[in-house]
Amino acid sequence: MVSLFLPWRNAAGAPIAAAGVFFEVGVFGGGGAGERQQEVAVERAGRRMGGIREVNMFEKQIKAGRMCAGMSFNEKVWALTARIPEGKVVTYGDIARELGTKAYRAVGNALNRNPYAPGVPCHRVVGADGGLT
Repeated sequence: MVSLFLPWRNAAGAPIAAAGVFFEVGVFGGGGAGERQQEVAVERAGRRMGGIREVNMFEKQIKAGRMCAGMSFNEKVWALTARIPEGKVVTYGDIARELGTKAYRAVGNALNRNPYAPGVPCHRVVGADGGLT
């Protein structure tokens, strides 16, 4: 197997650090595999795996509840949410304050897009009045 990392690029075409799409594909034939052969191999690998899965470069840190430099706002929200112990609930405002912002609605939007549930327990976050939102 060969690991193939395709970096995401900004509007100017430069790679964005620590962001991209990671594929695992079969070894390309001996020596001079052409670009089209590589594309076909990636497509086949995607079908074999049931679809090509994007891997977040911070996935392990998020699930462990660690915030790292370079994380997006959403990733920081998910990392903080992963720290919530079983049996405890916090509010969107609590998470926003921990991040040093008043953007509690943005916290809600980030949790709405949580790709790591139930490992990152967004169901333990409630509104300010303690109700489900």
